[in-house]
Amino acid sequence: MTNSGKISSHEQSAVSLLVIDDNAGNVELLSNGLAQQGLEILTATQPDEGLHLFRNRRPQIVLTDLMMPHMTGMEVLERIVEIDPATDVILMTAHYSTESAVEAVRKGASDYLNKPVSIGLLRERIGRLMEEALKRKRAAQLEDELRTNSEFEGIVGRSP
Repeated sequence: MTNSGKISSHEQSAVSLLVIDDNAGNVELLSNGLAQQGLEILTATQPDEGLHLFRNRRPQIVLTDLMMPHMTGMEVLERIVEIDPATDVILMTAHYSTESAVEAVRKGASDYLNKPVSIGLLRERIGRLMEEALKRKRAAQLEDELRTNSEFEGIVGRSP
């Protein structure tokens, strides 16, 4: 159950969210509940499929279940942070423990939520992360423009 295919120019400017959960019902509930303008939602029901999608599409936000077969959400978090530390990863679990919450945040998770997750709360949190992702994307564009405009025969420079 993967949402992939051609990317329209509108989707390229949108923020992408990847939902990884081995329960297809949860994936559908989250995708439908979080759908909003400016947010492209990618889905995977297997952690390895989710990581493959992450490598190919580079979503700015990843929402993953903690307990999955073959690979835990904590392992997914570690691999995503290795690839792109700027990605916001939110872990969800029905088996909340303070120890695993602390470990997740220490490993780079931006949030750790207890299931069942309130869609309203999650929409609000995703909305804030979307704003931050758009700001980072714009800052990177400005940095590229500055770099392009600052070139002098192959020399790149920037100084106050």
